[in-house]
Amino acid sequence: MVNFNMNRFTVSQVNGFIKQILSFEEIFYGINVEGEIFNFKYNITGHMYFTLKDEKSSISCVVFKDQADTISFIPKDGMFVVVHGDVGVYEVYGKYQIYIKDIKLCEEEGEEYRKLKNLKEKLLKEGILNLENKKEIPKFPKKIGVIAAKSGAAIEDVLKIINSRYPIVKVKIYYSIMQGKKAVKSIINSLKKVENDELDVLILARGGGSKEDLKTFDDEDLVKKVCKLKLPVVSAIGHENNWSIIDFVADLRASTPSNAAELICPDMKVLLEKIEQYKYLLKKYIKSNIDDVYFKLKILRKDFLLFSPTKKIENLKQLVNENKEKIKFLISKLIKNYEISLNFSIYILKNLNPKKVLNAGYALVLNEEQKIISSSKNLNINENLNLILKDGKFKIKIVEKF
Repeated sequence: MVNFNMNRFTVSQVNGFIKQILSFEEIFYGINVEGEIFNFKYNITGHMYFTLKDEKSSISCVVFKDQADTISFIPKDGMFVVVHGDVGVYEVYGKYQIYIKDIKLCEEEGEEYRKLKNLKEKLLKEGILNLENKKEIPKFPKKIGVIAAKSGAAIEDVLKIINSRYPIVKVKIYYSIMQGKKAVKSIINSLKKVENDELDVLILARGGGSKEDLKTFDDEDLVKKVCKLKLPVVSAIGHENNWSIIDFVADLRASTPSNAAELICPDMKVLLEKIEQYKYLLKKYIKSNIDDVYFKLKILRKDFLLFSPTKKIENLKQLVNENKEKIKFLISKLIKNYEISLNFSIYILKNLNPKKVLNAGYALVLNEEQKIISSSKNLNINENLNLILKDGKFKIKIVEKF
């Protein structure tokens, strides 16, 4: 039986012991280590942080500001370098790392950088990265597809923007694994499903991450699968400074998932405001034309009274009749256009009214957090729900699933 009362140490003590062990080994002082820079970050304080890796392992590295100011080049992901420094332990997190004093850039390229460079050159030769292949994003999409992880802020951000800007559009979500070894296969499977659905545009939403997390979107099979899609694709994989090959082959690149939704969804409020502006301009245009025609009629009448030869009278009668027909046609056309615009506004407003759906006999189902339940997959036995009908609200409980 384990005796938990003997040799009990705190976390700080254990980390301190490890630090002492490393400090006794001379090999860890003034050590030279070569490898490829990965996940490079430049802190606002002037410190540099990155991972040094080879084919099998990786180690964390830190370059404090005083040493960083003496380095003759700016490190970047993919560079193959030799670092000089001491191996130590950061006791707060129990993390060992190289405290770098100097960095030398090697002539060789890093393995990851070389692979990515070769892939870009290959895709360029095949015409996949050709800008002429870009498809146009529809101005008023009827159905939007979104590939995203089931858990995470990306899908929530996309749906939030779509619902606030363009709530009449339909959205189809394809949940996928968006990072790790299984991500490529999972996303390709979702893309195959997309091919069978009638979508107007597709969003690939990841929402940033480390370079390691975004490696999925540099995969050649995935890139080619995206290129073969007949519908336009919007990439929202990384943040503003994170670029993947998918960003180059996509028809539109967004800085974030929220930005992707903003780029493809018109603002409904702005559209309604424009309709009101068009209505005002149409009324003004009709009145202006009527006033103009009336003014011309007055001139004709005056000319008619001043000149009385028979031929002149007949010509004026003919001109008046022609103008009457033109006026009728113009007024009829303007009124018809006005009615179309007005009916379209009424149609939009009616369809935006949620009571319409409830009055038709449908119900709105919410969970206890007042979130809409759109699929039975998210429901569990004995789960409490809120049911809203057109004339009242009810508390219900799931007793059985079919």
